[in-house]
Amino acid sequence: MTATIPTTEPTEFRRGDTVKFTISLPDYLPADGWTLRYAFVRNGKEAINVDGTDNGDRTHLITIPPTGDPKSEDFDAELWYYQGTVDNGTDYHTLPQHSGRVQVLEKFTDVSGTYDPRSQTKKDLDLVQALIDGKLAAGDVASYSIANRSLNKYTGSELYALRDRLRNEYEAELDNERITQGRRSHRKHRARFIR
Repeated sequence: MTATIPTTEPTEFRRGDTVKFTISLPDYLPADGWTLRYAFVRNGKEAINVDGTDNGDRTHLITIPPTGDPKSEDFDAELWYYQGTVDNGTDYHTLPQHSGRVQVLEKFTDVSGTYDPRSQTKKDLDLVQALIDGKLAAGDVASYSIANRSLNKYTGSELYALRDRLRNEYEAELDNERITQGRRSHRKHRARFIR
């Protein structure tokens, strides 16, 4: 059985895996000479550019193979940002609706030493909670920053607000993971009725 190819950009993928997705662009058909390209960037790393091909069904096929150039092994395990563009050799257009971010996950066979499976949000949340609980002194986290601000510069009330924000972000991560695995969301959706 052949795996179904997604029709949207991935929100995450694992280094070393084959990544495939198709994108439908009725105004920029491959048969009319348009090429869909994605540039993937992150801080301190040169852009990785991936060109699409004609999928034969009026869609663009994007493939990032495990080997070759570029390959999924080229992506470090962290958050990457991407931007989609099309060109036909004469005209060039950026596609804001095909720009976003993707989390690249570590390939377990590449892990040496100990592995921390927590997301960055969870790591930040645990550190803030330890600071609030008095398990760490402000001086112990002098070099750690969240949102470009040194953690030891936060006041007590700001730490509580930061913890609550990180807790919400982490719960959203867990909920997205449940949905990706085909399970039901645990988040409560509140309806507000106005008379």
